[in-house]
Amino acid sequence: MIDYSDFFYRLKSIDELDSFVDYISPRITDAWQQLYNSDLPQWQHAVDSLPDIIPSRIDIDNDAIAIGYLGDCDDQTRAAIKSSLMKLHTWRKGPIDFFGIRIDTEWQSYMKWNRVKDKIAPLKDRLILDVGCGNGYYGLRMLGQGAKAVVGIDPNLLFVMQFQAFNKYIKTDSVSVLPFKLEDMPTDIPCFDTIFSMGVLYHRREPLEHLNGLKNLMKPKGQLVLETLIIESNKDEY
Repeated sequence: MIDYSDFFYRLKSIDELDSFVDYISPRITDAWQQLYNSDLPQWQHAVDSLPDIIPSRIDIDNDAIAIGYLGDCDDQTRAAIKSSLMKLHTWRKGPIDFFGIRIDTEWQSYMKWNRVKDKIAPLKDRLILDVGCGNGYYGLRMLGQGAKAVVGIDPNLLFVMQFQAFNKYIKTDSVSVLPFKLEDMPTDIPCFDTIFSMGVLYHRREPLEHLNGLKNLMKPKGQLVLETLIIESNKDEY
């Protein structure tokens, strides 16, 4: 299990998120137990085995999230980094560059981000929830746009551990990926300025319940960024 104390401490320092943290923090242990995957020890070992290097750059505001430069480490160290990252595949959202090791992820997520970022309310100083966030690529891009804090939730523990690989070097306490589903969130704490649900709705059996869950967490003048497939229906609710 991951120690989220620094992240929760950061969120607790923000008045609007105080009650939200009080709700989710005692539930984190149960979430890990319910979602336990037999590969988790291997993934944890992969993250723990990443060499301790201080990167000479952190770039979260360009198409590829970039951690360090090629010259920050020698070939032997770079090989160790690559070995650890390979144990965390499959990498979906990206691209990502670790010390000159380019992870050409399954999805070129920057293309979606570049279509979205200029069509939504500016993210500077906003509190953000990213539902189905994957490895946190978008959350880091949001932080790069000036977000005050980003809470990412995803029930896939591989993605949670991939974010830990990022954060071994980025060391931010303003964004994290928590092992929760939307159904695990509170229903009466509207605390987020912007909520993202991208590529999630069409996986839900009850899409209206999903939308209501998002609404319950959003401030009255907040913004929902919803990306989904089109559902053809004669019903008014769709």
